[in-house]
Amino acid sequence: MQASRVRKTEYLAEALEQLSEADQQTLDAAATILERILEADFGQRP
Repeated sequence: MQASRVRKTEYLAEALEQLSEADQQTLDAAATILERILEADFGQRP
């Protein structure tokens, strides 16, 4: 029973790590989009 809990905890920790990486990719993409909007509006990158 204890080993099963350890495996589940490890699985959840891995899933949370992957989610965190996905969140960072989303933030990076959003930053790129905002930079392009600013570049289009003002003719320069921030």
